[in-house]
Amino acid sequence: MLWMLWPTPAFGQANPQALVERAIHLQQQNASRERQLAYRERVTNHEHDSAWNPRRSKNKVHDVLWIEGTPQRMLLEEDGVAQSAPMIAASQDFLRRVAEVRKAETERERRERVDTALRKQQEYLDAVAEIPKAFTFTLAGEEAVDGRVCVKLQARPRKGYQPRSRYGRIFAHTAGVIWIDKASGQWRRAEGEVQETVNLGWIFLQIQKGAKASVEQQEFAGQGWQMSSMWYRAAARVGLFVHYRREFQGEYWNYQPMTETLLARVMGAGYPGGELRPRGRQSQ
Repeated sequence: MLWMLWPTPAFGQANPQALVERAIHLQQQNASRERQLAYRERVTNHEHDSAWNPRRSKNKVHDVLWIEGTPQRMLLEEDGVAQSAPMIAASQDFLRRVAEVRKAETERERRERVDTALRKQQEYLDAVAEIPKAFTFTLAGEEAVDGRVCVKLQARPRKGYQPRSRYGRIFAHTAGVIWIDKASGQWRRAEGEVQETVNLGWIFLQIQKGAKASVEQQEFAGQGWQMSSMWYRAAARVGLFVHYRREFQGEYWNYQPMTETLLARVMGAGYPGGELRPRGRQSQ
């Protein structure tokens, strides 16, 4: 792997492709740790009309917990209204039942549940692994992202690239920018814009030209580098007549090991506690 040829202090002089390969390798390590961490998320979905005027929005805050190998969400707030004490108590009771059912599964049932739940995450990781092959990268200088010096790279679709997934088909028509943290080699931010309409899947599905996305990760104190935000805005068409114009914003924080002690706190009288908004983009 090329990334092994470029130690961290040499980032400023390194081959851009090597920087990206190293960052993707570190991303894979981060992902394996993510499956051991609980976290809090705030997700907002907007639907728009044909002129991109807002039609409806939905905002939710959850705690995401790992129960017997797969994630389980606990709703804490919806559209700015915190869940009442009776609602939280009902969610805690439901979580207890979920844990009991999962503990009683056969080995086959457990394996099928875990494989199904992690399939989407693996699809995302496989797509990330395609990035070094899908793009040609050029250095665009250095730039601070929330106070950390990053190497900025421009990304353009690589000629002759053969997509291996539906994400890869999007990559083949996308231009973007990636910022790599100079001190650690981790990618800090990635942005992309679809340059032409992309056809996906065996059901007629189009991602329209102009779709944009941005993903960030940061270092959380004691928990390594994890995703801190995701945003996308896209118009899509399914079949001949159904059109969607959507915008999504996700924020992620409060990462901590998923332990029996944490689970006991979640089941306790003081739950949920903590803030229902991320404190900012600094390490937490």
